Amino acid sequence: MYLIARCLLRPGDAVGIEVPSYHYSSHVLQSAGLRSVALPADEAGIWPDELAARIRKDKLRMLILNPAFQNPTGRTLRPDRRKRLLEVAADLGVPIVEDDPYGLAAFRDEPPVPLKAMDTRGVVLYVGSLSKIAAPGLRTGWLVGPDTVIRQLSAARQQMDMGPSVLPEWLSARFLASDFFHRHLLRVRRALKLKSELLMKELNQHLQGDMTFERPDGGLYLWGKLAGGVSAARLLDEGIKRGVLFVPGSVFGPDSGHVRFTFARPSKKDIAVGAARFAEAFRAASKR
Repeated sequence: MYLIARCLLRPGDAVGIEVPSYHYSSHVLQSAGLRSVALPADEAGIWPDELAARIRKDKLRMLILNPAFQNPTGRTLRPDRRKRLLEVAADLGVPIVEDDPYGLAAFRDEPPVPLKAMDTRGVVLYVGSLSKIAAPGLRTGWLVGPDTVIRQLSAARQQMDMGPSVLPEWLSARFLASDFFHRHLLRVRRALKLKSELLMKELNQHLQGDMTFERPDGGLYLWGKLAGGVSAARLLDEGIKRGVLFVPGSVFGPDSGHVRFTFARPSKKDIAVGAARFAEAFRAASKR
């Protein structure tokens, strides 16, 4: 993402992003001097029918999207919208960066079809990573795109530090090519599904009527909406006092009435304890 922002765009260029979105607060875009423009979205993803007008109005040079199990909402862009999105972007000559670190973390056997797999006009740059499906410390990613773009970014990457470390890339290649990789994915998917269901169950038990959330079909996150207009800053403070961390929704966009939970790393026991403590923090923050 850093290479794309630095090499394919210029300071002042406008980039369309989903809101809420991880890229709303991304230092990568800010450090490159890019201007972020919010793209309207709902539970089914961005609205492609309004995209053409937004591209023309704001002179968007690129779209950066997270179409599968989006961070922070867990949403997946609907198939019909994917097709229309590709048509609009190709017709107007605006490339799409498909940020897809979570696509393989589907709870079902078949993950969503990437935009790149549907791209017949070469408009999509596909970015993937092992950090979310293998190990957080395995910072190995990949990019699929036109040869000219790959060569340009490869040359820039080589000059950053004389090239990345070969050892983690070699380990990643062996891991991806092994039979163990597919067994690992199945185990990860089952574990994530069980943990997400446990978190929703515990939150429903402790916060029934005070929180609603969108049920994810994959990924690592649960997006919750709070009732009562409680202050996110107060809630975070009360949570920290009780040893519970979450990310306020305001980090991902202007809407401050949401929170994002990560259920991937905690154990089942910690999820149950954490949900109870979060409920305590919510009640304490609501009383002020």
